[in-house]
Amino acid sequence: MPIPVKLSFATQSLTPPLTPWPEVPHARTPSRPAQHRPDPPARRLRPAARRVTRRSRSLRQRRELPWSYIAPEGRLTTLSLTPGENNLYFEPILAASNGWGPVEIDRSNGEQAAGDGRTLSINGKTYTRGYGVHAGSELRFSLKGTGANCTRFTADVGVDDEVGKKGKVVFQVFLDGVKAYDSGAMKGKDPARLVDLDITGKQELRLVVTDAGNGINYDHADWAQPKIFCVATTPPRPRPHPATRWPSGTLDPSFDSDGIVVTNFDGGETEASAVVQQPDGKVVAVGSMYSFGIDTKTVVARYNSDGSLDPSFGSAGTAVLNLIIRSADSPVGFEKHSAVALQKDGKILVGGGTSGLTPLMARLTPTGALDPTFGNGGVVIVPELEVGEVTELLVLSDGRFLVNGSRAVRRYHPNGTVDTTFANAGTLERQENGQRYIADIALQSTGQILVLTSNGYLKRFTADGQLDTSFGTNGQIGYEVWRSAYQEFSGVAVAVLPGDHFLVGLSGRTISAGGGSRYEPPVVDDDSMLVKHEPNGAPISSFGTGGRVFYPDGYGFYDLQALQDGSLLARTVRYNADGTFRQSYSQPDFEVRSSSVQADGRILLVGKSIEPPCFRPCSFTVARLFP
Repeated sequence: MPIPVKLSFATQSLTPPLTPWPEVPHARTPSRPAQHRPDPPARRLRPAARRVTRRSRSLRQRRELPWSYIAPEGRLTTLSLTPGENNLYFEPILAASNGWGPVEIDRSNGEQAAGDGRTLSINGKTYTRGYGVHAGSELRFSLKGTGANCTRFTADVGVDDEVGKKGKVVFQVFLDGVKAYDSGAMKGKDPARLVDLDITGKQELRLVVTDAGNGINYDHADWAQPKIFCVATTPPRPRPHPATRWPSGTLDPSFDSDGIVVTNFDGGETEASAVVQQPDGKVVAVGSMYSFGIDTKTVVARYNSDGSLDPSFGSAGTAVLNLIIRSADSPVGFEKHSAVALQKDGKILVGGGTSGLTPLMARLTPTGALDPTFGNGGVVIVPELEVGEVTELLVLSDGRFLVNGSRAVRRYHPNGTVDTTFANAGTLERQENGQRYIADIALQSTGQILVLTSNGYLKRFTADGQLDTSFGTNGQIGYEVWRSAYQEFSGVAVAVLPGDHFLVGLSGRTISAGGGSRYEPPVVDDDSMLVKHEPNGAPISSFGTGGRVFYPDGYGFYDLQALQDGSLLARTVRYNADGTFRQSYSQPDFEVRSSSVQADGRILLVGKSIEPPCFRPCSFTVARLFP
């Protein structure tokens, strides 16, 4: 009969404590006297049975003595996950196994007795909360929250300091049975690595540690500060009649009463160009303000989930930034920001360019002020990326982030300094051979980087920025058809799907007269192509015709991303999972610049209003639609 977890909390738990359970008798006891054992932890797991050997079977000599635990029937209940930050420490474990002794809670693995570990410590940094385990181990949790939708899992991982420089393990995270994170081999005294995963819509979390293929000796591993972040469950959508549902594409009346918000920034005409939802449900939009058609400033707005401006951000919910150094000789400047991303500490990254076509980035504090700890007074100029602008910012699980600067990709540390261990001194240079600029980048769960160029080439690089020659042909896939120096397809967007399959969207170009086409019917101006690939780059033949679907009449694939039901969104156009057209989300008097999908599946559109009463100065527009 499985034995439940024995819990005794010093602080109030999110779940009621279980009834204490007596110790399990053993044939033999450890040789170390009981009075020399450390005090037992506040909370620990007890197995149904475990094997105990003499202390002479040391860390160096051990063989695998597995331990396991399964929650008894009636305990597989929904977790008490609530909106905001939840420490995984308070949540019931559904099942667990460990390669040496029991899983320890808030202690290192120690040896075989429960509670014989030490304070959790990775490369000198100590932690008060977490799990001490030993390869091979597994912890399984439900992600079904109460009154909340869980969107993010974070933890620091590493080999515990109690084994010094010894031990070699691999940390893995599985979501609904699919591997979503792999740390690669980690050794004793390696710095902790941050796991930061999107868990939106997932039902089960599994935390696994393997022995990296060299046996389990000294493989003491820590899941430190494991946290689940959730947002409030969306209230039931209002319906005009109980039997009626809001049609897909309908403006959401719970967002500023009519589903669309137009924000006034004093000083000029404005437009929004990028948008992202915070874990707490608030919405951040970034864009530009044009003063007299010459001077341009960066503008940012943050909205509550109901569409009202957030008064805790900037000045009553908005911030106007001057990122270019101006002088009496040069009183005007140009700033255009078209990218936004969130760091794990709540700070906001924005990216764009200047009148000299120099890429730049800025970071805001959660209250909307420029962060003086980032770059020079909150701003980083990126001259190494040559002519261009920052069009994408991808925050990695360890806090570093990738920057697409049109001409090259760079990797930065969280504080805005260049990560020189990436590619060539921090820069993944633009490849030659006729390529013009980088259209889009995306990440696979393994950390590999997909780079789509404007002339129809897709390349894959390793997580450290080296060309992956196992992908396609010598590291790339070409979609072009060369005819008299014209390319038939230009790269537009790449999107990674669950399971690391990916989609590539391309736009058609007219080829020179008499050049011919290998496609039937021939591709002409504004025709587009959507291609679906296996994780290794092979086309998925069941998608369209040979993995390709063609579209006429200017259907584009900007902001390509997958929705919760498997369908696809490309800015204002939605496609079925098989690539066929479903519907358009275009709105009257609204020029859409970008789109994003909320954790609950609703769709955010940003751009500018072109309705005459609000053409100047209040055209910064955000809309929310039902999917």
